[in-house]
Amino acid sequence: MEQTFQNRDELKSELLKHGFPQMMLTRNTWSWLGSKIASETLGFYNHFCWLINIDEVASQDFTFKKVSLDSYLTNYHVVKFVTDTRWGFGSKLLILDQIHQDLKAPVYKRLYDPVAILGQWTKIKWLQLPWLDICSDYGRYLQINDPKYNLKYPSPSDVNRYQKENRADGSNHFLGYKVTARWLPEDI
Repeated sequence: MEQTFQNRDELKSELLKHGFPQMMLTRNTWSWLGSKIASETLGFYNHFCWLINIDEVASQDFTFKKVSLDSYLTNYHVVKFVTDTRWGFGSKLLILDQIHQDLKAPVYKRLYDPVAILGQWTKIKWLQLPWLDICSDYGRYLQINDPKYNLKYPSPSDVNRYQKENRADGSNHFLGYKVTARWLPEDI
């Protein structure tokens, strides 16, 4: 069973045990827009991003960029960290390489797709600019090592559901997605 943390150092010590990258599903509990996104997509989380090392996250904000992990470890974010037990060293390197390639793309290719949010809200998910992304579009890196991953135009809730449906069961019978840790604000 994964552990829940409210202390940054203890959390980071746990995250180091699982290596990088790790997926992050987050919810900003103080954000009205974030609450609407989670509600409209029938889930709890409103943001998806990638933990690429112990201090940095690749996150789609206005642009796809590196941000500090500490910016999510606050009293108003709930964060779930997920890995895939099938990933070996080489698999992790392939994902990290693709993330870093996308982070190096020109700014105009890393911009946020506002049209896709309208598509998510109206349930017309294909309504998206083909050359721009929203945060959960970066779930596509899972295709590198997970032949079953086929989500098109996913929301963070879709990615979360997929991970739950394909989770590791703790035995050697099924390997898959595993929650490594959770960050909870002190007030929750």
